[in-house]
Amino acid sequence: MRRFLVFIFLILTVISVQAATQTKHESPYDQNLKSTSGDWWLNWGVGGGLGNHTSGVATLWGFNYQLHDDQIISARMSGLYTTPHFGQIHPIGGYLLTPLLTHGDNGYIGDTDVMYGYIKHWGKAIVTAQAGLGYVQWRANNGPDGAIGATHSTVGVPFESQLFWSYNHDKGIGIIFFGNLNTQDPYAALALALHFGHLY
Repeated sequence: MRRFLVFIFLILTVISVQAATQTKHESPYDQNLKSTSGDWWLNWGVGGGLGNHTSGVATLWGFNYQLHDDQIISARMSGLYTTPHFGQIHPIGGYLLTPLLTHGDNGYIGDTDVMYGYIKHWGKAIVTAQAGLGYVQWRANNGPDGAIGATHSTVGVPFESQLFWSYNHDKGIGIIFFGNLNTQDPYAALALALHFGHLY
């Protein structure tokens, strides 16, 4: 729940930046210069990832806003969960598709982040690269005696690169390479993602 509230706060912060940016570009001269700024989109993805202590299914939710023709700000909530297919002993079951919750006593790492970076359009293809600061929580798998590991938290450096094709102005599909660098359980993941919003 704490990560979810942080995520909502970050989205509201990005929306506030969006409103301030739009106000800043009210003059006709600035509007003529503004070709692609103001685009925004939500993305959701699922894939797989590897971490220092956690490996398995990776998921993410994100909100992105294009500040200028080549700059982007993003809020993201992502997670990496252990699965039996990666040598673990418990499935993640019904929580496969959401980074908001963890399942039972599985090991996991989840982060809630705000990032800044660059974006490039090639026709209907869009590429981004961003990094920032994030709040990270992680928990180890059960021990041999069945004891549930403690949940820990720290800060980390999230990173992300999106590559997707927008087949119309409000929908797209692509891949997202993402992860988090921290001192406890850094990870990297690759996900197939859907994108919804004002893409161009």
